Amino acid sequence: MAEELYTFKEICQMAGIPYSTGRYYRSKHGEFIAPVGTSISTVSTGRNKKYTKQAVEVLTFISNAYKTGASANEVQQRLSQHFPISVSNEEEVSQCSVTVQRNENEDVSNAIAPLALIANMAQEQKAIREALQKIAETLERAREQEQEIAKLRAEVEELKKEKDPPWWKKLLF
Repeated sequence: MAEELYTFKEICQMAGIPYSTGRYYRSKHGEFIAPVGTSISTVSTGRNKKYTKQAVEVLTFISNAYKTGASANEVQQRLSQHFPISVSNEEEVSQCSVTVQRNENEDVSNAIAPLALIANMAQEQKAIREALQKIAETLERAREQEQEIAKLRAEVEELKKEKDPPWWKKLLF
């Protein structure tokens, strides 16, 4: 049974994204959204290109990645971890060594990504600690200023009493 094929506009609709957005994604990440066919002679050309349902999954994945704030390079990395690169037979031979190298480097990159996250979290924690220290210092200064204000108010009250004695003291002295 042959797999059902769709136009690019149809797969954009199935992915729930505008056609123009789909074209942008295809221009940035086209190696993951290739038309059906295994060689140049069997791949549809121009407006007649057809795509499989996997293209819908790829477009949805890309859309969700961009919604989380990922950059184009981050989306590209995530795609390479989840989807194979679509190439024709002529390109397959030249891509073979790249795929082998990618697989060898995958273990290293999988280990580096968590380390980068940990380093980033450590920097954020340091920044938070510094901010909290500044807040604590500011609060301490505010407490000292409140104490100084209370002392000054007491002094002002004493001066008011000395300057303006009660009426009965005015009569006696």
